[in-house]
Amino acid sequence: MGSTTPIICNGCGKALMEDEDIVTCPDCGTPQHRDCWTQGGMCVSAAKHASGFVWSAPQRQDAPQPEAPYAGQPQVAGQQTQGAAVYCRYCSCMNEPNTLFCTRCGRSLLPPQDNSWTVPPPISFSYEANIQPDELLDGVAMRDIATLVKANAPDYVGKFRSMAKRRSKLSWNWCAFLFGSLWALYRKLYAATALFFLVSALYSVATAFYTQPLLQQVTDLANPMLQGGTFNPYDPSLMNGLTDIYAKLIPIYLGNFALSALFGMFANYFYKRKLVKTVSALRQGSTDEASFYTGTLTRGGVSFASLVVGTICVFAANQVVAHLIIWIFQ
Repeated sequence: MGSTTPIICNGCGKALMEDEDIVTCPDCGTPQHRDCWTQGGMCVSAAKHASGFVWSAPQRQDAPQPEAPYAGQPQVAGQQTQGAAVYCRYCSCMNEPNTLFCTRCGRSLLPPQDNSWTVPPPISFSYEANIQPDELLDGVAMRDIATLVKANAPDYVGKFRSMAKRRSKLSWNWCAFLFGSLWALYRKLYAATALFFLVSALYSVATAFYTQPLLQQVTDLANPMLQGGTFNPYDPSLMNGLTDIYAKLIPIYLGNFALSALFGMFANYFYKRKLVKTVSALRQGSTDEASFYTGTLTRGGVSFASLVVGTICVFAANQVVAHLIIWIFQ
């Protein structure tokens, strides 16, 4: 492999090195340092997007290049899809479909394991369902939805499209089922978090009226032994009584499971509806593509800060509900 033509970052004017953190704009293909993107909040070539600008790398005479453009939507920077042209994430050279190494710079075309270069994420829309970037979902483009989702965008976009094709609000979400409001906080679904907590709190208060007599039965079973000074946890009468009480608690556990399952089934619908509204609002308030993508950086993606602060607030609210239940039955 001969010498390569250096690629210059248009943000800082320095050459892009192999060991540096490099991102590629999903709109124009411009490679740049992640820090340059982060500092400006957008692609360094964002001002040229409105004119249809597409970045092209410096040509090297001894490197073989395709004679004609490939049909269909080329994949961006290391995204490997059967039958589609592949762009190198280092020099943005267009390579033959299913090529493993760039014909210009010789570097691997496979995406990095940590996915560190995807800010904003270059989404592979044809990963499984042949989704096109300009395909509409409730009136907004899939590309805009994916840009707002950011982390795990292909998975969510695929689920949203499946829901639209089935005309259904149901779609399973394991994270929402297992983590409930924590997932909603992480995804900035504050209204869904409030709804899930409110329903859970009402359920807790309602079940308290059911469990209070059972707790009294436990006390009645244990008191005679405690007063006699000969408490035996293996006493047959105590064991039989507790078994009956535990059996009566099974509906409570099933109810908790049902609430989590319902949230897991409808979480993607809540998420899709929120994304569509946010994209529509950003599009109406944006004068160009650059301002739209700047808005997605603050209103889209995920938030660890919301997760931490929200968890503290949910914990505090749970304590309030617990004390309210205790006060009711005093």
